[in-house]
Amino acid sequence: GDMDLIFALKRVPPGRLRRLVLRSRRISNDGFSAILLMQNQVEELVIDTNLTHLGSASCSCLSGDALALAPSLRRLELLGLPLSALAMSDGMDGRVSLETLVLQLPTLQDLQAIPGLKTLKMLEVFPPAISFNSLGMLLPEVQLFNEALLRIFNSCQQLQQVRLWGFYILDTMMLRALCNLPKLEELHGYYREDVDRTTLSALSRKCVNVHLALPP
Repeated sequence: GDMDLIFALKRVPPGRLRRLVLRSRRISNDGFSAILLMQNQVEELVIDTNLTHLGSASCSCLSGDALALAPSLRRLELLGLPLSALAMSDGMDGRVSLETLVLQLPTLQDLQAIPGLKTLKMLEVFPPAISFNSLGMLLPEVQLFNEALLRIFNSCQQLQQVRLWGFYILDTMMLRALCNLPKLEELHGYYREDVDRTTLSALSRKCVNVHLALPP
């Protein structure tokens, strides 16, 4: 739990820890805050919530205020965080200059919060958890996620690398937004068959490393 991890990290000189991987069901937001107060020079944070339950009687989720205690944080990787994890970006209030974000099993709310991360340089998004409603329709709706991605491409102008795995299908508007990113160098993803070929060609010329294909 909280006290076990805090006790273990007390053996590390304050400010020396650079990478922290949390895989525990018993870490609360309060405990997480205490850890970052001790080791506020953490640059990379991995939270596996397939195994971790961030919550306690007093704190029900990981907060932006907690992350703001680590101003050196540059890379954040979330594996299946069940809450609206990136709503924390509001609490960060520019105090953390996050450069790399990796999301596995993201929610729509997670993607909708990313445009606030203006310093983001690398974004990697894996498919969300999917299910089907009583009518046999796919949930969540692909179009809603694509709209959220479009807002990200229009807002995060420092992006250099974008990797989208499965599920997400780039349309012409999304390709144009990517083409307008001044520093984009790497792009992985699928695109719709009816996209504008001129835009597709321009994007292929723009990026040093491009892996675009029609969905299987």
